[in-house]
Amino acid sequence: MQNRADLADRIRTYLTGADTRSIGWRVGAAFDAAAEERARLLQKREEATRELERLRRRRAELTDEEFEKREKEISRDRTEINRLIRNGIDDVPVIKFLTDKGVLPNYAFPEEGVKLTSILSRRNDSAKDEDGLLYLEYSRPASSALSEFAPGQFFYANGRQVQIERIEIGKEDLTAWTFCPSCSHVARRIEGAEARVCPRCGDEMWSDKITKSQQLHDRSRAL
Repeated sequence: MQNRADLADRIRTYLTGADTRSIGWRVGAAFDAAAEERARLLQKREEATRELERLRRRRAELTDEEFEKREKEISRDRTEINRLIRNGIDDVPVIKFLTDKGVLPNYAFPEEGVKLTSILSRRNDSAKDEDGLLYLEYSRPASSALSEFAPGQFFYANGRQVQIERIEIGKEDLTAWTFCPSCSHVARRIEGAEARVCPRCGDEMWSDKITKSQQLHDRSRAL
């Protein structure tokens, strides 16, 4: 009976609590992260627009082939950014959004998972985007994505073979950590709140630069 009472208390806390383990906090954090991601994409789109303007001002310095190639690359990047904003944030149903973020159970649960975005040039009237391309997304746990979504690898799904060309990484995908060389204790670095010695063993090397490292968060996208 005691175990059932403890379980009931944990469920109640999860559903009605306000700490970082509660569903309310996790939902709010997911929406805050989406707002930050949207702002980042808008900034990238603006940077691409400015780059296109600079390219056009330098038109006389380039050959027709060089200009057209670079113009197509920038326009393709802007199209992809617009698609990510629209299909990845603005038009995503709330339940799917929370599922993709690991707040609700998904394929990669309890992780958020890593997404593969496959862009196919073959037209498909039932599933193509407004630019005439077919976009497909697949999600895998981070442990599987390390090998399945590595650049150069081939991924197979729904009767298709897709080669991974690149991984999209932004500054927000990197987190700073400190590693203790003596006891292997690891902690996330917070500017202005770092300890001078290891919290676990007291090693003074904790504050040395060689113990600092940046780690890639598993929410990056494979393309």
